[in-house]
Amino acid sequence: MDFKIHSVISKNIPACVRGGMAVPLHTSRSSVRLSEDIDIYVFEKMDTVRAYMGSLNAELRAHGITAEEYRPKGGRQRIPLVTYLMHYMSAMGSRDKVKIDFLCDARLEDLPHREFRPPLNLGHFSLLHPIVALDAGALVADKITTLSMGTIGYPEKEKYKMNKQIYDIGQLLKHMSDDQIVQAIYQYNDLALHKGRYPQEFGQKPAYPVSDITDGVCDFLLSVLRPHDRFILEGQFTDAFGGFKGAYLGKLSYSKSSHRVDTLFTMLFAATLFEHGKNNISVSHAAEMITDTADTLKLMKDPLTRSDGKTRIKSFTSDDSSLEARIRNLPLEAQYLLRQISLVSPGLLGLRERR
Repeated sequence: MDFKIHSVISKNIPACVRGGMAVPLHTSRSSVRLSEDIDIYVFEKMDTVRAYMGSLNAELRAHGITAEEYRPKGGRQRIPLVTYLMHYMSAMGSRDKVKIDFLCDARLEDLPHREFRPPLNLGHFSLLHPIVALDAGALVADKITTLSMGTIGYPEKEKYKMNKQIYDIGQLLKHMSDDQIVQAIYQYNDLALHKGRYPQEFGQKPAYPVSDITDGVCDFLLSVLRPHDRFILEGQFTDAFGGFKGAYLGKLSYSKSSHRVDTLFTMLFAATLFEHGKNNISVSHAAEMITDTADTLKLMKDPLTRSDGKTRIKSFTSDDSSLEARIRNLPLEAQYLLRQISLVSPGLLGLRERR
């Protein structure tokens, strides 16, 4: 239904697909996850979008469309984001709805994008209409900003949504070329600067420099890698992971250990952003490190899904808290990636742990 709605929207208004809906266009069919909404960059003004959507019911045969605009607290200027809920009768005879998010007046016409021509095989089904979507590099850059807790990312109460972002970023990075990763690093700087200027509903100031946003990304990822969480997915994250897997992945094979790898891979990319922002690492070297890691990951098997030789994460003792000791207790692919992070970003892990 998401793509059916998009086929109507895209015929009437220039738009560029972003978010989870764009991910399967760049990855293999085996990694496709279901998206819960339609996220679109629109270069039109909000009034233009509202006028168009007001006439959409008949063409979509909807049972009603409701709109709500983003309204931040404290009377700050709002983000030009309009959300529509399109209600329809499902094939099962029950009412359902699709959420459509328009980020209007984006002023990001230079964002790399591409048109995907039909037929498009997405594993679950095929598409028969063309789709304009962010290119892989711009999509990763757009998604990783959502991990910046405390600045332009999710508020603390929505931390559970991070699982799907980490999954998407991990899958995308594994399929990207060096050129696309270089593009992602450059586009991240532009996007973070652009988004940092939006007044934030849960922020403390009206604008954020790129360095603060990058710090927020690194801090979040390291917070879920802390030793007292036994690396990741304990407590609330275990519950969130189960909900994410059931709601978005269906029967797709994806274990907690696979999610650890995607988290580390995302951390590696965040570390390159951190070091590049400090002029400590070139973009080409960062891209080379990430693609080398991706090639290695393709050769590794998930240790928690093998029938024998399983690698378990050992419990941490109070007198064994050194970084090296913790690394030795992790699965082999996790050890490899953490060492790669240390090579890219010397001192980053220790610096954040002392905070």
